[in-house]
Amino acid sequence: MSHTPGQRTLARILTSTAAAALALVLTACGGTDDQPAAAGSGDALSKLDLTFTVSSTSLAHQLIYAARDGGYLEKYNINAKFVTADSSSVAMAALASGSAQVAFVGRVDPLLTTAQGKKMVYIYKHSTGFLTNVTVSKAFADKHPGYESMSLDDRLKALNGATIAQASANGVLTRVLDSAMKGVGAATKNTYIATNTMTTALARGSVDGYMAPSPFQETSVQAKQGVTWIKGTDLPDSGGESIVQGATAVSEDYLKSNRANVVRVIAALQATAEGMKADPDKAKKIAQERLKTTDPAIFDVMWPAAYTCIIGPLQHPISADDITFMIKHDAADTAAAQSLDPAAQIAPPDVVTDAKALAQRIGH
Repeated sequence: MSHTPGQRTLARILTSTAAAALALVLTACGGTDDQPAAAGSGDALSKLDLTFTVSSTSLAHQLIYAARDGGYLEKYNINAKFVTADSSSVAMAALASGSAQVAFVGRVDPLLTTAQGKKMVYIYKHSTGFLTNVTVSKAFADKHPGYESMSLDDRLKALNGATIAQASANGVLTRVLDSAMKGVGAATKNTYIATNTMTTALARGSVDGYMAPSPFQETSVQAKQGVTWIKGTDLPDSGGESIVQGATAVSEDYLKSNRANVVRVIAALQATAEGMKADPDKAKKIAQERLKTTDPAIFDVMWPAAYTCIIGPLQHPISADDITFMIKHDAADTAAAQSLDPAAQIAPPDVVTDAKALAQRIGH
């Protein structure tokens, strides 16, 4: 298997410490190549204190919350402080400043941060598919009789001048919708507010619509205050079902100096995804408990699709192809991103291999 120059460069930087770091990980697990550690021996790992910054409480990031609430982080002896940032740009700022070690954000934000000169590395894809629809108020929909049969282009044109709430100006949802609007010669009037306030803003008539993942979009629809105007997967730049939606990132500096920690985080996330796939009922129960204020009827509507997106990374791991897609579609207006080597933006193969080995030793 050949690698691009950028990936080989980062790999060489890390290779000098790779063997020693892996040896430390395996020793902490209580095993060697000849004598593997027993499953469930996570207590042998030294305690690892980390700060996780998460861009929202939506189901796009449920894998991370399941890692915490399902005991997977504990099994890998990771003591994580969770900080909800309410937008990917704020989460990335925390990562860049060093106040957080791992960020769980929208797909394009680590790439944009790297293009700005603060190098980030994608270490995991924690959800796939485009969970997020364009939801408009019932009042807006009623102004367009027969909207149910309108084409995508006509629905986009109808949004011209509409006030649409987004989480951030540079977020992937904003970029994907803005690009689609530009394609039909129209533009929305964007306003930026916290994701968890969007349903209230729509109900009060403060905005015409919003883009926010589950459970927010379903809440408005089930309450008959909102209408699904455009499915996220129908937008030209969405990428469909396999493209990364939720991205896990660390700074390149942190990866270089704390390789074993990154290996352990990836392993814990992988174990969480495998555990959720193996026990769907447990996965659902964990999500229900976290979102217990959500109407059970709404939860039952949104969970099947969300679950598929959450375990999707097992079929579609983070790859250079994801980065290539984002450079072309999400960051087309960012000149600095166009010169980036896609393969250099993801964790080197040996880091991923070591994480998978650790996940197999500790189990889920």
